[in-house]
Amino acid sequence: KRNQKNELDYLKEVVINLKEDIEEKETLQKKYEELKEKVEDSEDSKSKEAILKDTTISKVKSVEDYLKENFNYELSREGLAAMVNLSPGRLGKYFKMTTGLKISDYINKLRIEKANTLLTETNKTIIEIAFEVGFESLRTFNRVFFAEMKMNPGQFRQKSKTI
Repeated sequence: KRNQKNELDYLKEVVINLKEDIEEKETLQKKYEELKEKVEDSEDSKSKEAILKDTTISKVKSVEDYLKENFNYELSREGLAAMVNLSPGRLGKYFKMTTGLKISDYINKLRIEKANTLLTETNKTIIEIAFEVGFESLRTFNRVFFAEMKMNPGQFRQKSKTI
């Protein structure tokens, strides 16, 4: 009986120690995760700062300016990237970081803005306007216009005449 009691006491002590070890491990794991998150956040902000040097910002700005003047032409990310000596992937990443938009979304935004002006101020047909602002098909123009304006070009024209 004495041996059994000693064994039980010993096992009880082992279980208590294991429980304490597990709790300590969980606490350390939680601290590790918090520190890891802080380091990652710090690295993210440092890498964004490092990426967006003045030269990079000026390259993105020159692409933006080029797009504002040439949105109605067929444009490719590869051609734009070559223009500022960046890879297409990097240009896309930097452009989105700087403007908040993907290059294609930015181009579509410019095209729809111009289409709105033409719909309001001219009597050109919708298909003429679609091609003039750089869309390759009426279908694409209608889809992008609706996504941006929540109405089709004909509805927009009607609405702008009643205002």
